[in-house]
Amino acid sequence: MVAELLREGFELRGSFSMGNNRIPRLEGDIPIHPGLYAFATNQRVRYIGQSSSSIRERISNYLARQRRIALTRVVHEGIASTDG
Repeated sequence: MVAELLREGFELRGSFSMGNNRIPRLEGDIPIHPGLYAFATNQRVRYIGQSSSSIRERISNYLARQRRIALTRVVHEGIASTDG
């Protein structure tokens, strides 16, 4: 659980939200140094990772990949909805 990570020294530094067209975006002050990071939803930890370079860069790379996936989905849904 997130509370356990916080007790062990993790800091809550940002959060994801879904923007327009279900495209994820990150809000917060993400560190530029290497370290551990965790993804959680509904107070449950879903993933813990380690970045050997910048945590901000690692998260940005992850978000860029997720945005490409979301944009592809939006385009395909748009095509499907106009195929009438």
